Amino acid sequence: FGFGSRTGLEVPLESRGMFRSRKNWNGLSMGSLPMGHEIAVTMPQLAAAFSVIANGGTLVKPHLVDRVVSQDGDVTHRFKAGEEVRVISEATAATMRELAHRVITSPDGTGTKAAIREYRVGGKTGTAEIADPINGGYYKDGRYTAVFAGFAPIADPKITAVIVVSEPMGKYHWGGSVCGPVFREVVRDALVRMNVPEDPMDPEFFRRNRSLFKEIAKEVDADTVGSQFELSFLEPSIMDESFDGLELVDAKTDGSSGGVQLPSFVGMTKREAKLRALDIGIAWDPQGAGRVVRQDPPAGTPVDDIRVCKLIFGRYVENDDA
Repeated sequence: FGFGSRTGLEVPLESRGMFRSRKNWNGLSMGSLPMGHEIAVTMPQLAAAFSVIANGGTLVKPHLVDRVVSQDGDVTHRFKAGEEVRVISEATAATMRELAHRVITSPDGTGTKAAIREYRVGGKTGTAEIADPINGGYYKDGRYTAVFAGFAPIADPKITAVIVVSEPMGKYHWGGSVCGPVFREVVRDALVRMNVPEDPMDPEFFRRNRSLFKEIAKEVDADTVGSQFELSFLEPSIMDESFDGLELVDAKTDGSSGGVQLPSFVGMTKREAKLRALDIGIAWDPQGAGRVVRQDPPAGTPVDDIRVCKLIFGRYVENDDA
């Protein structure tokens, strides 16, 4: 499925993820790997893997740029897909699509909130504890990464999507509850815009789950109470590569920081800044790459007065006033 290898996506510093060769497995690996331990994958890898199931069993190289056209209208570059690699048989892929659809439709399914009325969906939920890089193991205060990966429509898949939310702050932290509704809205909108023929869900499914879908708006509202602003959830790769975008961190549960003042983040790496932000419980907006060269609000601002701390990363020179 491509785990442990770069997908070839046209981005700098793409991570390989983490997947040890079989000779390096230990006695626990056979039980750990099926649960998602001893392995780490990137979002493009996960999307490529789910596309194998969606497209009938072949691994396809993902790409961002289809072609480059000059001002004169000449095509100066066109993406070449290369040879497709068969990973599973068409029959196995069809079985997997059906099982993925049951994740949505089964009474015991964890992905019901990803259901779209006009299109049958297949997918898988995931919820993982976050590793503690300082003390080892996992954070003791319950920090999670929520995931939903899937495709639609089942009859003739056109879209694969992977939704990841790091450290969800709502009442529920599971992949189905947090990421399922996001998948539903994003994928439905895309399919409609693409004029994809409908592959409707059984209307009986929505009648049976009427109360479930009435609760969706409440849960989404609950997720945004602590932030009061639009959020774009992004996660850094396991290689701690640079990334931009607003990220949510746990706020203080008692509604007060106890007179804590904002520290100076200048000179910190993104990992150091994130851990510090987590420690004091503020939302932060990291921009750029390198070390912190500027922050807003300035150091010394009472944490209780801060909605979000903007950190600008760049080339840091010690003792530079920038």
